[in-house]
Amino acid sequence: MNDLVTRKEQLIEMRTMETNRSHRAKQKAIQKSIAKIIETFDKQIATIETRIEQMIADNPDWSEKDKILQSVPGVGAKTSQILISALPELGTLNRQEIAALVGVAPMCDDSGKRSGARHIKGGRAPIRSALYMATFNAIRYNKTFKTFFERLIVAGKKYKVAIVAAMRKMISILNVMLKTKTCWREHEKLDMKGGKNA
Repeated sequence: MNDLVTRKEQLIEMRTMETNRSHRAKQKAIQKSIAKIIETFDKQIATIETRIEQMIADNPDWSEKDKILQSVPGVGAKTSQILISALPELGTLNRQEIAALVGVAPMCDDSGKRSGARHIKGGRAPIRSALYMATFNAIRYNKTFKTFFERLIVAGKKYKVAIVAAMRKMISILNVMLKTKTCWREHEKLDMKGGKNA
């Protein structure tokens, strides 16, 4: 499924590029040509989406994961598909390990007596990109993440620092949810500390 998800993302990117060209095109002939290309992309994307949805439906494990992931306000089908296909470790590692794997774990930048700012690096870029969008939506529509993010901003954290912290919180919660096979419930207290496998 990972190849199909990757291909769909490629097609979406190419469709976006053509859409941007359409906005800049002044000649009707060029606009018409671009419209045909976009129509082809739409059909290809729809076909692949149908195949991915069917693959998930036919696989009990994937189907259960998809249901759990999409139960979180902010996490849609696109993010769920990427997490299932490109992050099979989700639900099997502890929160520090999964955060590092995705690339949202704070890394120190210390040298000698100097204590540098913490930053993120490495990880799987496509997953981090999907997680960013899910977190961005969650901050708008999910009370738990909205409150968490706003508290960081009020505390003086920069937007980028606050959003990464919210992304880390998101992947940690999703990790626990898959591990415990528990769907989202607003205000639910998920134990993200536990032992080594928490």
